[in-house]
Amino acid sequence: RMGVRVYEVPIRYAGRDYAEGKKIGFKDAVLAVLAIIRWRF
Repeated sequence: RMGVRVYEVPIRYAGRDYAEGKKIGFKDAVLAVLAIIRWRF
């Protein structure tokens, strides 16, 4: 439409392992449930 060509380019992705990844624990689950309850009711 605008004379621009769209094409895909390759990327490299290396996911984080547990040691370097985010830590989500029980406290985060409780906060999520409380947020759901607060917004639902």
